[in-house]
Amino acid sequence: MKNKKIIILGATGQIGKELSLEFSKIKNIETISHSRTKVGSSFFKFYNLPNIVGDLNNNIIMREISNADLIFDLAAPDHGTLKEIKKFYYKRFNMIIPFMKQNSKFVFASTMNAFGADNKRKKLKNYIISSSVYASNKRYAESYARKLCKKNSLDIYIIRLAEVHGKYQRASANIISLIANKFLFEIPNTPAWITFIVLIKSAIVDILENRVKPGLYTLTCDDIYWNELIEYFGKKINIKPKFQIIDQNFNFLNKFKNLLYYFINSQKDFIRGNINLTKNFQDLMGLNYRIDKALKEGEKIKLKKIKVYRDYSRYKGVLPGKRIQSIKYDKNLLLK
Repeated sequence: MKNKKIIILGATGQIGKELSLEFSKIKNIETISHSRTKVGSSFFKFYNLPNIVGDLNNNIIMREISNADLIFDLAAPDHGTLKEIKKFYYKRFNMIIPFMKQNSKFVFASTMNAFGADNKRKKLKNYIISSSVYASNKRYAESYARKLCKKNSLDIYIIRLAEVHGKYQRASANIISLIANKFLFEIPNTPAWITFIVLIKSAIVDILENRVKPGLYTLTCDDIYWNELIEYFGKKINIKPKFQIIDQNFNFLNKFKNLLYYFINSQKDFIRGNINLTKNFQDLMGLNYRIDKALKEGEKIKLKKIKVYRDYSRYKGVLPGKRIQSIKYDKNLLLK
């Protein structure tokens, strides 16, 4: 690869910081991290990472943007109304995209939340209507960035990130903390909607090398399951994690059988008074009912004593969207 220049905007967040460290290992890519304030730039100064400080309309910042081969924008406001955040993206993109040089690339970091799934819409798919202000604003940002890049004849890459893990990521620290505090993870038997900092780096490098066509992509690990991820973090702190795999599939036949079973038991006196049932059948039904009730009560008592983490079972299925096919990794090395 020829020498290339990358500007990471919104670099003071957890993803930007760790990504800046990762790119510092690549000799032929000059990576400059942007922060608005000197306080925000302290991380980069501590690690001797190239950085620029100031507002986007600063002449020095604009000069760096106009000389960059790729802009990776991670910025995302953490508060504001729908109108306020749309205005943020509108002003921001108009200060960046029109000033980028020809043949440079704009990469926007979006989120899996933009698909629209939430606690009520659990199936992972691309919903027509978004589920929150955050999701709506990311969709607006994606759409407006596309429009502006097209107007300025620039290639745009939108990457919807799954939950990001890495050395300095809160999501990773959260799992380690839960394992250390003896939580039971309730997980589905599906691929984890997660990705890693090193895979974001790989995506950016592949985009720079023209191995990826402009477009909208989902960055996730389709071959890593939740139990594998949790066991990986358990090994890091030498604690065997506890997890329970739950069945999220709706089985109509089993549901019908359960409903019929409980209906018969709730109406047993009425049924016995009007239908001639054998004594063996009645005894068997009564025994099954008492066993089932005892098991359920025992499970309730057991769960009251155990701290359960259910956040990873809130969605069903696999993240939709197009994958970046050029990214190659060894799952065993990634989880080593």
